[in-house]
Amino acid sequence: MPRTRDRKNANLPNGVYIHRDKYVYRPYLGRKDGKSLFGERIVIGPDTLPLSQIYAFMESMEEGGDVTLGVLLDEFVKSDEFKEKTADYQYTKSLYAEKIKNARDRKGKYYGDMSLEDIQTVDMTQLLKDIGASRGHTRKTLIAAWDWGMTAIRDMPEVSPMDKVKKEKRGSRVENYVTDEEYEAVYALADPYWKVLMEFAYICRARRSEITKMHRDQLLEVGVELRRSKGSWDEITLWTPRLKNALAMLDELNGGVQYENVFGAPNIYKGKGTRPVPGSIVSKNTLDTQWQNLVKKAKAKGAMKKDWCFHDLKGKGVTDHKELISGHKTLSAKLVYVRKSMQVEGTR
Repeated sequence: MPRTRDRKNANLPNGVYIHRDKYVYRPYLGRKDGKSLFGERIVIGPDTLPLSQIYAFMESMEEGGDVTLGVLLDEFVKSDEFKEKTADYQYTKSLYAEKIKNARDRKGKYYGDMSLEDIQTVDMTQLLKDIGASRGHTRKTLIAAWDWGMTAIRDMPEVSPMDKVKKEKRGSRVENYVTDEEYEAVYALADPYWKVLMEFAYICRARRSEITKMHRDQLLEVGVELRRSKGSWDEITLWTPRLKNALAMLDELNGGVQYENVFGAPNIYKGKGTRPVPGSIVSKNTLDTQWQNLVKKAKAKGAMKKDWCFHDLKGKGVTDHKELISGHKTLSAKLVYVRKSMQVEGTR
């Protein structure tokens, strides 16, 4: 049985109530898992407004549609399903939800204010051009939010405008080989921690996550045991003088302290905000920010003349390796990381 409204709100339209001397409207979005869902509070005006203006406001809301793209994104990131996702998923989707809401079209209007009923494929296609951020993450955030809304929000349009948005062809990474000169130019600008990350990624032909999650027991007498992700074969990269020097640089940075997490937060911290616990795993978000700062610095100084990402160091390592070993179980997967044509001896 619905709860009886108190006397001061009894004559107000559904969803409207007095809060801190103001008329406030909070749209009802439906129910999900036995719980009622509501949109963000919208302040109509002071509690001195006549009822005629309150009802006029409600009529305008009904004409324009209650649920906007911004409301959808806000409710999505507050949902129980969202909170069950990984920390990286939540961080990225929350970040792009804000970017989408605050993006403006060519007329200066916020995309977050668009009614879901009015959004068309052409609008989302233009949003991807106007967003000024990763189109891939923008697309994934919109699709995830819309899919959630289909099961959670009443009167949600059943057809997503993202269904017919054409995907852009991604440039082939196979052609993006980092030369020795390009590597050395960025390496010279990196701090010791990132110098070691770059060396391990290149020499061990590894993903960044495979390095930053490395434990002390993976540093063997014969070499570095690499526990590869995404179903690739694990391997041991034998010690080379260059790889030993990189590890010595990391030990020196930590004042000789050898943490269980080999690439845990270093003893020395120059960043802003709360200092991470030395030896603790550095979050993906922190690493992303630090790398982007290094990229900006490199571009400003002319050290990075073409775009390449940290993961391209694995491609460089595989390409430069005498036997092109990458740990992949299929030739097609390996070829993604071979950035130059192979040179082979003739039959005779």
